[in-house]
Amino acid sequence: MYFSKEDLQDLLSCFGIKSPIKEHVSLNGNRGYSNYGFYIKADDEYLLRIAKGLCDGGRYELECQVLSILKEKGVSVPVMLKTTSGDVYANRVINKRQVQACLFYFIPHDRWPLDFMTSSSFRRIVRQIYKMHRILSSTTLKRPDKRFDLFRYASTYWRRLPSLVVGRELLLGGVKVVEFQRQIDLARELIAEYLKREISIPRQMIHSDLNLMNILVRDGKFEAIVDFDSLGYGSVMDDWALFSVEWNRYGIAYLEWPRIRDLILTQFPREKRGLLKEDMYFRSLAYLVYRLISYLEEKDEEKLKAVPFWFIEKYGKLAYLLGLR
Repeated sequence: MYFSKEDLQDLLSCFGIKSPIKEHVSLNGNRGYSNYGFYIKADDEYLLRIAKGLCDGGRYELECQVLSILKEKGVSVPVMLKTTSGDVYANRVINKRQVQACLFYFIPHDRWPLDFMTSSSFRRIVRQIYKMHRILSSTTLKRPDKRFDLFRYASTYWRRLPSLVVGRELLLGGVKVVEFQRQIDLARELIAEYLKREISIPRQMIHSDLNLMNILVRDGKFEAIVDFDSLGYGSVMDDWALFSVEWNRYGIAYLEWPRIRDLILTQFPREKRGLLKEDMYFRSLAYLVYRLISYLEEKDEEKLKAVPFWFIEKYGKLAYLLGLR
C-alpha cells in the first residue's frame, strides 16, 4: 500500500491531528512526509513512524518557566532544552530549524561516562554544546545506524566538555515506574538547584525512553516534546519503561509496549502483519489504535465514520483486544 501526502493528511485528520503535512527527509535519507509528529515513508507500505515525539503539531499554551531563566542568562530564543541519555546525533534536525542555543541536562545511562564536570559559566556550556552540535552534524556522522559509534564519540567529547551533573546512577535495562518518578524528582531538583530557581517539570514532559526529555520552546511558549527516532535501532524497545496508556495535553501517550507487541505478534502472524513490519512503527500506530479505542468506547459514530474503513478493518480487532472490556 502506497500513501500520498493527501492520504496521510486525511488519515491523521480523522484522529484530530490537523498540523500540515510537509515533505520530510529522515536522518538516514529516506524521503517521506511529516507533520513533525508522524512520519510516513513515501516509497514503501509502512504506515506511520515517529519523526519526533510530538503527536499534535499545534502550539501549546503551557508557559515554559525555563525559558525566562535562560533569557535572563543571555541565551537567545528559540531554545531547545534537552535532557537526555543519548540520541545526540539527531540534534542537527533541531539545529536546522534555527534553534540558536541548546542546553543539555544529563540523567546518565550506562552508555555514558558518569564523571561529568560542573561549570560555573552557563554561557560557556551553551557555546561548547553548540560547537559540539556542529561537530556531530559533520558529514562523517550522518548515518544513524552508527548510533553506538556515535555514542562512543560523544562520550569522549563530553569528558572534555563543561557540563552539568544531574545524576550519577546507572539505569540498567528498563525504568520501573517508581524509579521513573524518582528520576523526574531528581532532575527537577538538580536543574532547579543549578538555575537557582524552582521550576515545575510535569511528569509527561519526561519521556519514558531512558528518561529522555526534549522540550522545544519557541517565542516564549512550550511547543513540543521532541523525540529523535529513538525507536528502531538495536534493542531500544527492550529498554522502554512500561506505562499504561495515558494520553495527555502534552501530546505523549505512554503505552504498555510488551502487551501491544505480544498481541500484534500473536494476532497478526508475520506474513499477515502488513503495515506492522518493524518495531519502530509501533508507537505511531499505537497512538492511532489508542484513538480508535476511545472512539469505540465512546461509541462516537461521527468520528468512527471519518476513519477509513481499511484502518478499522485492519486494526479494529487489535483495538478491541487492547482496550475494550
